[in-house]
Amino acid sequence: MDEFQEIRDLIDKIDRELATILIKRIKLVRSLHNEKIEKNKIIIDIQREYNILDNVTSKIQDDELKILVKNIYIKLLQELKSISYIKNKNVIDLFNSLLATKKLLIAGPCSVETEEQINSIAEFLSKQNVKFIRGGIFKARTNPESFQGLGEKGLEIFYNAAHKNSLFTVSEFLDIEQAKSYFEYFDVIIVGSRNMTNFEFLRKLGKLTSNNQKPIIFKRGFASTVDEFLSAADYIINEGNPNVVLCLRGIRTFEQTSSYFRFTPDLHSLLEIRDKSDLPVIFDPSHSAGNREIVEPLSKMAIDLKFDGLMIEIHNKPEEAWSDAQQAIDFNTLTNISKYMKINEY
Repeated sequence: MDEFQEIRDLIDKIDRELATILIKRIKLVRSLHNEKIEKNKIIIDIQREYNILDNVTSKIQDDELKILVKNIYIKLLQELKSISYIKNKNVIDLFNSLLATKKLLIAGPCSVETEEQINSIAEFLSKQNVKFIRGGIFKARTNPESFQGLGEKGLEIFYNAAHKNSLFTVSEFLDIEQAKSYFEYFDVIIVGSRNMTNFEFLRKLGKLTSNNQKPIIFKRGFASTVDEFLSAADYIINEGNPNVVLCLRGIRTFEQTSSYFRFTPDLHSLLEIRDKSDLPVIFDPSHSAGNREIVEPLSKMAIDLKFDGLMIEIHNKPEEAWSDAQQAIDFNTLTNISKYMKINEY
């Protein structure tokens, strides 16, 4: 084996040099992040990250090596961002306060579509005294041919519209790589129904949010029992983030063969959850209803049953929504619901 030692020694030397250079780079990036935080600026700069990736790979001719180096740098950029996030007590305190008073209303479109659309919705919500806007950026869809969301292009549109109107952002990551790359854009994270049993993702998300303790809305799987639901939530909590909010959104039953609802409303599950858990519980009437005509009465039922809040899909032009148009409600309907919740009475 001695014939390989010379090469190994050279590799070890390069590794030490790389580590020294990486530490120097990390310190510079941390310094930059700290300056941005002090000036209340967002850490993430997507265009700058593209420029970095182009810069380090532009002279690599071998395509496989180019992809390898690019992936290493993507991982480096993700990890550097994730250690710079600070706890936003304004979000956490307001979120928990609204839960405690049962006045948490989260509303917005199924998908962020255009700047005009999301600005219109954000301005309306701000006037209604709604504090949290939801909007799908990365969409998990049953049909692969359906609109999957704007992805990266929608991040800044959504973030800017929300913060221009003093709103906090609520949206879903589909995997941990998205969460690490774009963590800062979302003030509250949704774990969708399809990811409820993705336990490794839940564990990693809990660890990622353990320091920041960003609120996580955890949706029940449409074929999961209450016990399975609560056990899955523990994957996040056990990693150090207690700010988990359970969300009921309807379940699949035999009634779906010819049902009035998209999913059978699981309002009754609130009783079992309250008996077994201290976690707050909100309701998503939009996904249960699947029909805008019954979102309002279903919302009022949830309010009467003392759910801790609601998460609802609205649109400035519901019939023209790019996804889930049939269940998106208009501004007038949301006004009726917010009045019923007495949102403006603090």
